[in-house]
Amino acid sequence: MSWSAWWSGAPVTGRCPTSSPAPFPSRFESPEPGLRGSEPPLAQPERHLGRALLGLGSTRDSVRALRRICHELRPDLILNFFEPLTGLAQLLEPLPAPVVSIAHQSGRSSIRLPVAGGSASTSSASSGSSGWWATHRGSSRSLAPDEDLDGQRLVVGPPLLRETLFEQMPRDDGYYLVYLLNHGYADDIREWQRRHPDVSLHCFYDKPGAPDEERASAGLTFHRLDGEKFLRLMAGCRAVVCTAGFESVSEALWLGKPLFLVPVEHHVEQALNAVEAERLGLGIADRSFALDRLAELPAEVPSGPFRRWVETADACLNRVIGRAVAEHRLRVGVSAAA
Repeated sequence: MSWSAWWSGAPVTGRCPTSSPAPFPSRFESPEPGLRGSEPPLAQPERHLGRALLGLGSTRDSVRALRRICHELRPDLILNFFEPLTGLAQLLEPLPAPVVSIAHQSGRSSIRLPVAGGSASTSSASSGSSGWWATHRGSSRSLAPDEDLDGQRLVVGPPLLRETLFEQMPRDDGYYLVYLLNHGYADDIREWQRRHPDVSLHCFYDKPGAPDEERASAGLTFHRLDGEKFLRLMAGCRAVVCTAGFESVSEALWLGKPLFLVPVEHHVEQALNAVEAERLGLGIADRSFALDRLAELPAEVPSGPFRRWVETADACLNRVIGRAVAEHRLRVGVSAAA
């Protein structure tokens, strides 16, 4: 049996959330029977030196709690979604199972990023937590094939996308799909659509107390955040206007939808995603929701190359887990011999 086939049917025996606001991948959203983990969430190591020194006590306690959970559950594999606490624990003393870290875009060694004033700077694409990278193997998700970084034990692989995406049938129902990270932009969207009544918009936002769906005008409908509904409407839209989160970009690309990307400020990974999307001809990027630029979007985005890339995910995961297990067994064997 391949490692990817094993993983697809393997029970999840525990999960350890941290204080980071990032959500778990959908596979871990619903607790399975007997699922164990840390309550309250483990403390995430601070990246700022001063705050890190002040938080040494909670970080130490969290490392101990993580190690205790791993020894109690005795998992066959530890999956780390590029969270620095696992790397720190592994660095101090190897955990009792193979560790695979999965991250978005951390495989890019450098890329030209636009900065204020129209100039450009070269920035590392690795996450700010890369200093804690101490796992058997890492897998970086990318929008297009790229070379592995063997010196860093890093494999570049395709996105791991939710199964419901593959059930969607792409079509063009004539509307644009908008995702607003900050509901404060809703008034700007209303005003723009009032000046462009011939353009139809479906807009998702996080406004507290908003109804599930509000038809603001004939051409503008607001929706409360709903992942599955957003995906269904993405299948029928003409183009997607959203922040530059990796999953949204990947799902739109799978469905062949042009992208208008507005990266979240100070999130370097989103800036990288936007640069990469423009480089691949998938759409345009801007610092604001300047919807007058919708006319600049490409008429279509060929999804064939990306779909073929995504279809290699099982082979990539098989390779990563296999190498991690082999390295773990070698380390355990060497330690036992010593």
